[in-house]
Amino acid sequence: MKGFLPTYDGCIICGTREVNPAAMGVRFYWDEDHIDTTFRPDHLYEGYRGIIHGGLITALLDEAMGWSVAVERKAYFVTGEINVRFLKPVYSNQTLRVVARVTAHYPRYSVAEGKLLDAQGKPLARATGKFFDIPLPEALKIKKYLHFHPEDIDVLNDTE
Repeated sequence: MKGFLPTYDGCIICGTREVNPAAMGVRFYWDEDHIDTTFRPDHLYEGYRGIIHGGLITALLDEAMGWSVAVERKAYFVTGEINVRFLKPVYSNQTLRVVARVTAHYPRYSVAEGKLLDAQGKPLARATGKFFDIPLPEALKIKKYLHFHPEDIDVLNDTE
């Protein structure tokens, strides 16, 4: 299975600037066994001049890892824990790539890892996280405000 994931218009990561002027508009793509995306952050996301804020890098990795778990488990998740290792400064106005995959599933949570890479594939940051499932009634409420494009994967589709 391959496809894009839905978005929430107000999200800082995947939202639209029409709804959230600070939104990055990142679209995450499931590529059979991992999440993958490329994007080019501009000066709006800097913590220091020319350098992307570490909190935003953490949010990007968190979002990608969470979607990797959601696709595999066919459920929505919340982050219980995230650990990020910043390897190099991340400069604005360069093409970046985020890749994330699940490393383990347990009855109550899943573990995923993510990487932020530069255009040459060199790692700029690495992360791991624990993700806990959202009960289906709450997940269905969340699904109502997500925006699904025709090519998007509906991870809850098999549970309705």
